Amino acid sequence: MKVSIDPFRAILISLLLCIIINLKAKAQVIKADTANEKIIGNIFLKVKAYDNRIVLRWAINHSGVWLLANKLGIKIDRIILDENNKPLGKGWEPILQQPIKPWGKDYFQQSVLKNQNNNSLLLAAEALFGNASIASPSTKNQTELMDASMEFENKYTMAMLASDMDTLAANALGQRCTDRLKVNEKYKYAYRVYLSDKAPGIFVVDTAFYMVPGSSKAEKLAPRNVLAKSKDKAIHILIPNDGVYNTFTSYNIERGTDGKKFSKINDKPVVFNRLDSSSTFLFVDSVVNYKKYYYRINGIDAFADTSYYAPTVSGMAQNLTAPPKGYLSATVLGGKKVKLNWLQDNTEHRPIAGFIVRKGKAIDLLDEYITEKMLPANRNEFIDEKVNLVAGSYYQVLAVDTSGNYSGSNVQYVFAYDSIPPLPPTGLKAVVDTTGIVKLHWNIDYNDNIQGYRIFAANHKTASFSPISSDFVRDTMFADTLDKSVLNKEVYYRIVAVDGNNNHSPFSEIVTAIRPKLVKTPSPVIKDYSVSNGGVTLSWVLPPARDSKSTKLLRRIARDTVWNTIANVPLTVLSYKDSLVQESSNYEYAVVTVDQNNKWSEISFPLQVFVYATDSAVPEHFTVIMKDNKNTLSWQKPKKGEVAYYVIYKDNGSGLTQFDSVDGNLTAFTDTNTAAKYGIKAVFKNSKTSAMVPSKL
Repeated sequence: MKVSIDPFRAILISLLLCIIINLKAKAQVIKADTANEKIIGNIFLKVKAYDNRIVLRWAINHSGVWLLANKLGIKIDRIILDENNKPLGKGWEPILQQPIKPWGKDYFQQSVLKNQNNNSLLLAAEALFGNASIASPSTKNQTELMDASMEFENKYTMAMLASDMDTLAANALGQRCTDRLKVNEKYKYAYRVYLSDKAPGIFVVDTAFYMVPGSSKAEKLAPRNVLAKSKDKAIHILIPNDGVYNTFTSYNIERGTDGKKFSKINDKPVVFNRLDSSSTFLFVDSVVNYKKYYYRINGIDAFADTSYYAPTVSGMAQNLTAPPKGYLSATVLGGKKVKLNWLQDNTEHRPIAGFIVRKGKAIDLLDEYITEKMLPANRNEFIDEKVNLVAGSYYQVLAVDTSGNYSGSNVQYVFAYDSIPPLPPTGLKAVVDTTGIVKLHWNIDYNDNIQGYRIFAANHKTASFSPISSDFVRDTMFADTLDKSVLNKEVYYRIVAVDGNNNHSPFSEIVTAIRPKLVKTPSPVIKDYSVSNGGVTLSWVLPPARDSKSTKLLRRIARDTVWNTIANVPLTVLSYKDSLVQESSNYEYAVVTVDQNNKWSEISFPLQVFVYATDSAVPEHFTVIMKDNKNTLSWQKPKKGEVAYYVIYKDNGSGLTQFDSVDGNLTAFTDTNTAAKYGIKAVFKNSKTSAMVPSKL
């Protein structure tokens, strides 16, 4: 059995959902203060002026705050400013004595019976009083909480939509108010909207403010920059989602065939999601092709007022698919002419308008159109009387449909037989990228009837070249992928040209491509290190790599992310002393090798080194004397450095641990709780520390 959910209980459920699982903090446009468990909502206010009234419309962007507002009610204050911006009256004054709340259930039922065709009012009633499928979700059942949350959000969304679509629904939901007064065009009218009572501490709800000039009472906008785009069997109506001018709640779209008479094509107002990130709202009208249609669009704002029409736009749907490709054949007539014949399929509803014949010196250079005008659709042959059969020509027929779409037939090459091979290709170049892709380029030969090219490669310059292209390469470029398993540093290419009589040219000049290093050199290994006299000496072992040229020593402060190069040494140098270190500092070292292409090897495993203070910078003559059950510690200041303070260490049976500290000007300390062993360390004013000096009784 389903039961109605009490509004106050619904508020508690909403709080539970927000606080326990924080679900809605991600699903809504709100701010959540998770540290203090706050629910933050905003009241969004719009105000519109008429001759004898000002209408206010508001909405709340958080479902829990919406229920709270329904419970507490909304108050509205007004202040009027004259033409000199001076307030009239006593300042802010309430326009109603009682807070605005949604209608009660009984009044709702009476209104629904009187307005049974008002779908927005029915939505509002369902949002407020509809039965909940899960009246009391368990806090231990996350699925129930999620389902209850989704149902609750749906009711909230229905309420917001109903208020936008209908004035009666907005009044019924307590989200609209009419301030009846004579509007003066010279005055300004400011309003503030807020909760009528203090919200529980968990809620933070801002007051909404809005000022409307009296001069705007005659303002009536229209959608702007509306476009119509012709598609295949459809017209796309595009309305910019600009957030400034096209902020209407919904739209009406009307269509006509003569630009004068229009009829609405949407049964209900068209609603777009204004929070969508897309730049354009899209409405698709399915129509027949090749018939012109006119459209006019108006908008309905949050006050349920209908705008003026946007300027009329028009479009004509048309076939946008190219016709099927034809098949072309060619025959030489008498050694002087070329006869072209073609077969062309005709698709229903996509009639062919005609044909265009073109030719050229190369398969990718069909730049000569040999028909003065488009041939009729019933034509399927053409004779070219101006042809140089010795040089040869490439032919193609373009089929054009009634929408201007076209497709090309296969290309036919026509030539006279000859046994003279073409010249070798020139300008061969090779470019290799870091992934091992070789791009070959060469010059095109317009003098010979080149049908294509064959590509050859070898791993040695004097070895036999093998073909690497299975078929003719029709272009003047070719991409080859290098074999990563081959260790040769260089790969060699050459090409031949093939003409229409299958004559092969001599080989081109050889071009050399440097094989990139596809695998990094293994990392060096730091073998040993030592710290002495304020410096760090390191030695390392290098991996075998024939293309390495130098070694880099890297250093960084421990736990830093950026390495700094401190030395660049030849491969024969396998050790280095770093003298530019600071005492009492932690460093990390690493070694890399650099190859002939200036690429680094893998970085060696970092070595962490702590540089201690030098022996001379420690408290001197540290002694402990026991007298009268007291230990007196004394020392002399370090020979260099200005001491800020001393740290005293004490051994109570578990080793020396920090015990106390004394001013840097002192040279003695008395301990009444004696111990067997003590230590002292100087901390200098430059934040450096000395080594600890131990002492025995």
